Amino acid sequence: MSDSTQETLREQIAADVDKVEWQALAGHARRENVVLVDSSLDLVDIAHGIATDQVDLIGPLMEQGLITKSEENDFEAEQVFRFVIIQPFVVVTPHAEED
Repeated sequence: MSDSTQETLREQIAADVDKVEWQALAGHARRENVVLVDSSLDLVDIAHGIATDQVDLIGPLMEQGLITKSEENDFEAEQVFRFVIIQPFVVVTPHAEED
């Protein structure tokens, strides 16, 4: 993938980021399609890494527990997350109040 194509993909991912309450993600979590990104990491960077199969980036972060698959009962219904869809996954991170 060329640098300009990767940058265009990254820009598209950034434009697609939105907010959602956990209860809207519960069905995806039941199907094990929710990927939780630690709030210390950049959601767009990680989503781009997943979309472009950057195993060298994603693998170590998974081993460290900074990227995990989430289950339906992991969170409270009122929690709000920033998310982006990277088929077949919904990649989420906790929404910070200042966002």
